[in-house]
Amino acid sequence: MRAAVDACRGLRLLRQEPWECLASFICSSTKQIVQIRQIVRELAGAFGEPVAAPADRGPLHAFPGPAALASAGEAALRACRLGFRAPYLLDAAERVVDGRLDLEAVGRMPTVEAREALMSVDGVGPKVADCVLLFAYGRQDAFPIDVWVRRALAELYFPKARRLRPERLARFSTVHFGPYGGYAQQYLFHHIRLRAGRVGPTPTARVTPTGGSEDGR
Repeated sequence: MRAAVDACRGLRLLRQEPWECLASFICSSTKQIVQIRQIVRELAGAFGEPVAAPADRGPLHAFPGPAALASAGEAALRACRLGFRAPYLLDAAERVVDGRLDLEAVGRMPTVEAREALMSVDGVGPKVADCVLLFAYGRQDAFPIDVWVRRALAELYFPKARRLRPERLARFSTVHFGPYGGYAQQYLFHHIRLRAGRVGPTPTARVTPTGGSEDGR
């Protein structure tokens, strides 16, 4: 962790609006950054409200709210390159619209309960739920484990382990990193990618919630 902090000084956690964060991470499953950006851009263009923009940037649209996506239907969402993610995004939008998922109330819940509430959405597992908790609600005890973080934990903390179950890694992150696990996760995530040559060093690195890695994290 000391090496990660030294290599990535200035790393920040961005805060994103909860609905946009949840929807973006649903869209990101098994996608690369360029593809996630394309999906988000198409969703905004098809269903989002126009926003003011410089003339040379062309027409821009805000990310669509849950009501707009819920009324769009699965076929229209699939047309935005969502593929198998379309019914998941539709389920999330419908739950927010009809009140089964109250994103404002989620922000007031203890982390464990908030995670369970987010995982009530089809297609939302522990990783996506923890990403939303960390990036939308500032829950620094949330520790999303994607392929890069799993690799970092395996190489740096369990170099002799032959098999690491997700449950073991989740318990380790809770005990070892405690209430600041979210920051620890980001340092490990960025550091392991620097070592792998997947990103270049920057004076003040920022990891964005809508596609923080090239594997569609």
